[in-house]
Amino acid sequence: MWIECHFRHIQQGRALRLIVGNTNITTDASRQAILKAIARARLWYDQLTTGQATSIAKLASIHGVCPRFVRMHMKLVQLSPESIERMLDRSDSFPPSLDDLLATIPMNWNVQLIGSSAISA
Repeated sequence: MWIECHFRHIQQGRALRLIVGNTNITTDASRQAILKAIARARLWYDQLTTGQATSIAKLASIHGVCPRFVRMHMKLVQLSPESIERMLDRSDSFPPSLDDLLATIPMNWNVQLIGSSAISA
């Protein structure tokens, strides 16, 4: 006899969390990671635009991370202020993980505002 169960793997540091079913559960650790990543991306963007860092590689070396990590997280700069505010005001609008958010950010701010499903799917 076999039992089938749909699940997805959400990596949060070294912890392994098994989510059974289609529930969108965002943990406090996920929320904190998302907010920290948004703040860090904004800082990096400011450092690039003000000339404190002249390239992604230089920025990565300043902060002790790899350039790929910086490029991947710079997508968060595209989040509209309204989208960030909505996430802060409504905890249910957070995506389940930072990886989910990074995979679903539309560049157009109007598309981000159409529904929270665009960035919190």
